[in-house]
Amino acid sequence: QIEYKPIIFCLINASFIEHLILKTSLMRMGVPPVRGSLFPSFNSISKKIQHLENRNPIMIVLSEREKLKLSPSERLFKRLAESPLKSEVIIIPLFMAWERKTPKDKSAIQKFLFGTVTDPSWVKKIFLMLGKRGSALLKNLPEISLEQFLEHHESNNLDRKCAALRRKIVIDINDERKIIYGPIYHSTHFVTDAIL
Repeated sequence: QIEYKPIIFCLINASFIEHLILKTSLMRMGVPPVRGSLFPSFNSISKKIQHLENRNPIMIVLSEREKLKLSPSERLFKRLAESPLKSEVIIIPLFMAWERKTPKDKSAIQKFLFGTVTDPSWVKKIFLMLGKRGSALLKNLPEISLEQFLEHHESNNLDRKCAALRRKIVIDINDERKIIYGPIYHSTHFVTDAIL
């Protein structure tokens, strides 16, 4: 019998549509059902840790930081570091692309209705789900051991270690995005986050 380790799947951004697709895809791959809500406001950190203790994978969005405060994902990493589980926690960054093509300039109306290639609107997502599912791509990036990363990071400050872990995951996912879409200009939030 396979013993599953606690797994945290991480995404940069996602809606309920992505959440449903990802959960379905992971189940087809033989992964135990993903528990809990994708969004921080719907599930407490304690509830997420409870799912992990029961060997159930969880999925989180790496939401942006607010000034100098830890993001929800960083607070989760910190709680797990302060109260480690019996098994090693594995973090798997996920990258999902709805279309595999280079982004092009669109009019304001087109962007409003259909979004962009890298961030399509819900209307475009439903259209792609119904007619062009073959264009979508779901890829898991190399796994990261939470304990090993925090242990070997150069900083002695746990908050900084957790922030560095989140940033590494974001960079890994963005590097994968560049392979699919080409150069991506980071938002002001990402640049501010890097400075903080």
